Amino acid sequence: MTQLRELVTPFTASMVKTPPSGHGRYVSHNDYVQRAISVIGPHDFHIVELIRGLAPGIKTEKNEWPAREDAVLGCLATLEVLIDGKQHSITEPGDVDNPAMNHDGSNAKVAASDAYKRCWMRLGLGLHLWCDSYWLDVQLDKVETAEKALTEGAE
Repeated sequence: MTQLRELVTPFTASMVKTPPSGHGRYVSHNDYVQRAISVIGPHDFHIVELIRGLAPGIKTEKNEWPAREDAVLGCLATLEVLIDGKQHSITEPGDVDNPAMNHDGSNAKVAASDAYKRCWMRLGLGLHLWCDSYWLDVQLDKVETAEKALTEGAE
């Protein structure tokens, strides 16, 4: 099995969670890291830029967080990785929900985690979480089967 085929294999249902907001689905950062390392091995990931700006204030029934100027709202980060012998460099944004609720260190970590997952999504890992209809893994199985048949027929 190729590295790409292993990356596009959906996460197991037990790893997929629904956020408290109730929209979307996600898999924890540590599960992405484990899959990436188990398939690819070590890889480079770094924040290129922290995105700062006004974090709007938030008021709930129990708490209130004032607006903050120059707060970390997100980041741009780059993933550099070798997959099946080909080098890839992917840069993606990562953002923070409700940035006024946390300090900038926490916001930077959340944004970096979001960017990490988005970079991997461009390479197929976790892509099924963004799709209404996911078929990439089945398509790659067909390609691998056809390539194997051609190789065996040439022998």
